[in-house]
Amino acid sequence: MIRSDRVALPDYPSDWFVAWYSPKGTARLDDRVRDRVPALSRDRVKDAFTQGRITLSGKPTEAGTRGPGRIEVSVTKDDVGAFLMNGRGGEGFFILYRDEDLILVDKEPGLLSVPTDEGGDPSVLDRLPAFVKGSIFPVHRIDRFTSGIMAFARTAPARRAIIDQFSAHTITRRYLAITRGVPSPLKGTYESYLASDARRVQRSVAKGLGELAITHYQVVEELRGPAAVISVELETGKRNQIRVHFAEAGYPLVGEHRYGNYKDKAFDRQALHAAELELLHPRHGNPVSAAAPLPDDMRGFIGHFRRTGKAALPPASPTG
Repeated sequence: MIRSDRVALPDYPSDWFVAWYSPKGTARLDDRVRDRVPALSRDRVKDAFTQGRITLSGKPTEAGTRGPGRIEVSVTKDDVGAFLMNGRGGEGFFILYRDEDLILVDKEPGLLSVPTDEGGDPSVLDRLPAFVKGSIFPVHRIDRFTSGIMAFARTAPARRAIIDQFSAHTITRRYLAITRGVPSPLKGTYESYLASDARRVQRSVAKGLGELAITHYQVVEELRGPAAVISVELETGKRNQIRVHFAEAGYPLVGEHRYGNYKDKAFDRQALHAAELELLHPRHGNPVSAAAPLPDDMRGFIGHFRRTGKAALPPASPTG
């Protein structure tokens, strides 16, 4: 077993990250960054260059650089805070990357990704038109109380190209989650066929009765509780897939309320964060990558159960 008091503790990133390929013959590098990364104002782009947070083809460079290469940008919490204070971010989300085909946002927990059939509460898709002109097309979703990176297309051809990538399972999706208990083995794969019941609750069924779901995981850090921080990579992307697989394995997510025999009140939501997303640009086919740091609630939970000597998490309540 991993013992967090005997090994170096992981350092969870605190900055956002975005990267894309810029072709030959384009504008100055600072103009390209401001155009694609709205959270960086002119002055903050200057600071990012000074601090080495903007690179071209893996190397720090100057603001006036021209020419092709992969642009990588680190966006700090101060950058995002200033951006949101200026009223340029939406309520419950902000745009991390944008171009003529693609939008990447970081969504807070509690906000719907897209409208539900029942209507009612607003979603990211409802609020994006206040910040983006033209059409916006959903290509996937994450659960309402899951935080993190998600993508939208801006044209019908881009939508089709991105959906095809999701269907082919070629998009990289990595999540961070906190489980009750420490999964054993510490690294592995859950594979089953999932189907929904009349209440839209997913469960594993016999082959041929559901859709194949494959979840790869690795324990990142063991917490007191017992609990664990895990890194999850989806090979497929079925609804509630991560939550179902860990609940059925006996390691439900902290805060889980839908799957398993208990409602977990130790956390206000399921402890799940869409940390990384990488896809091929729908127009030119080069990788576009984005990452979002753990939100404060999950970071605080991890810090609390690192520091204290508590033997267990508060017990979950049996469902009635």
